[in-house]
Amino acid sequence: MLLLLTRVSNFLKQQQNRVSKSMKYSILYRFCILFFLFIGSSVFGQQKQTITVNVIDASFNEKLAFATVFVNELSIGGTTDDNGIFRFEAPNGTYTLLISYIGFKELRREIIISDDGPFNYSFGLESDNVLDEVVVSVQARGQMAA
Repeated sequence: MLLLLTRVSNFLKQQQNRVSKSMKYSILYRFCILFFLFIGSSVFGQQKQTITVNVIDASFNEKLAFATVFVNELSIGGTTDDNGIFRFEAPNGTYTLLISYIGFKELRREIIISDDGPFNYSFGLESDNVLDEVVVSVQARGQMAA
């Protein structure tokens, strides 16, 4: 009788271990699936938009080639091409553009990117200072200053 009770007890413990292990794996499996679904949706859910920035001289409406454009929140930047155009990609959000060019005042503008694209922005830079006269003087070596 004691032998029978021991065997039944051992059998029940084995069955309980099997059920616990399978439940543990089942819970772990479900957790992994949910985790990867969540990560996948957040990664693929952020579609990037292409933003085009056109930089011109505000006074003469001329394109400013090689003006510097910096996107503060993304820490990216570059220069405009020969046509005064700078392109970058960014997910939806609000961004601050810093646009500068030698002889012009720096421009700081906030843009909002959403799913409503396309995003084409044109910014005119104001002249910083107008020079009236430039004097260049040359002195040969050994010559006294005039």
